Amino acid sequence: MFSPWTRTLDPFEDLVRGLSRLVDDLNTPFPTRMGLVSDQFLNYDLRDTGEEILVRTDVPGFTADQLGLSATEDTLTVRAERSPSLPEGYRTLRAERHHGTFTQTVQMPCKIDTEGVEASLEAGVLTVKLRKHAAERPRTIAITAKEN
Repeated sequence: MFSPWTRTLDPFEDLVRGLSRLVDDLNTPFPTRMGLVSDQFLNYDLRDTGEEILVRTDVPGFTADQLGLSATEDTLTVRAERSPSLPEGYRTLRAERHHGTFTQTVQMPCKIDTEGVEASLEAGVLTVKLRKHAAERPRTIAITAKEN
């Protein structure tokens, strides 16, 4: 990727540096250095509380109306949309913040009740609580003692 800030006067050095980055990216699960995935996909925590699955993801700079959620029995899909915000008369000198629509689907470890989904956004952290399907939830069974 061309960057005037890291460019040298030797074109072969630039070529070697670029190829080195490309080879480094081949050794990672996703091509992060070239900005193809790392900035466009959400990192998330997935926790099982027994009764529900808790998903937390950082979405700094997004408002609730820029985010969308949908759930099936076994997936949660998060959509985020950011429009470029350049006031009239301004020009971009450098743009590292991505804009556009980003979508990520998270596979659930168990069946969930799609009617029992709650979401909240606080301080740039999206928290989604997904109630487990009744068959997936632990059930406490009372034991009755019989007198002899």
